[in-house]
Amino acid sequence: MLRLVGQESPDDTPSVRRDDGPHSLSPSDRGMIGAILVFLGILVVVIGASCPVRAQGTQTSKPSLTDVTFDPAAPQSGDRLKIRMKLENAVRAEVKWSVNGEDAGMSDYDGFADGVDFSGTLKTGDKITATITPFNEMAVAGSTVEKKVTCAKAPPSLKLVSQEVKGGVYRAKIDVVDQEKNSVTLSVEGPKGMQIDKDGNISWSMGNIKSGRWPIKVVAKDPKGAEAVLTWSIGLRKAK
Repeated sequence: MLRLVGQESPDDTPSVRRDDGPHSLSPSDRGMIGAILVFLGILVVVIGASCPVRAQGTQTSKPSLTDVTFDPAAPQSGDRLKIRMKLENAVRAEVKWSVNGEDAGMSDYDGFADGVDFSGTLKTGDKITATITPFNEMAVAGSTVEKKVTCAKAPPSLKLVSQEVKGGVYRAKIDVVDQEKNSVTLSVEGPKGMQIDKDGNISWSMGNIKSGRWPIKVVAKDPKGAEAVLTWSIGLRKAK
């Protein structure tokens, strides 16, 4: 039987060889690459969730302020003054202070504190102005709010620091403090003959009184009309 040289027999099944070139990957390599891609996808999701997205473009709601109040609402000389507020669509606010029309510094409100303190000392008649401007996280300013208050004169403070009965005489001592160190006029209302001097020393010669109870009232007034009142009562019983 003659056979052509180089031609395969029809009964022979040719072997097929696949050549994928130099970039062919084994199944294990493809599995590893797939795992890496899954990990990178998870990492991108986590990073995206942890980074807040800032609003871009124009803001639909401008930053604003609500509930802006002074504390105390009617400050007196010597008080510590604070201004309270709430922020809307804002993350901070700037407070510019002025006293009697003169610049008195600036404070920053972070949105978390219970208010902003005025660092100056209040005196009678001071006119305090707080000009507040809110800002959002894009540093866009909102409408400015201006609040004003006038400081009133604080009344003197009175305190009963001692009292005694000795030799038929009742004596007591009152401490008087005026915030602006003004001179204070003192007067006393009590049993007949009771007196008080300018330093707050009270004396009363009881005479033949054996026992009883008497109310006492001390009034302090300063030159600007501020007034303070202190009341108490004394009970006496003569020893047998």
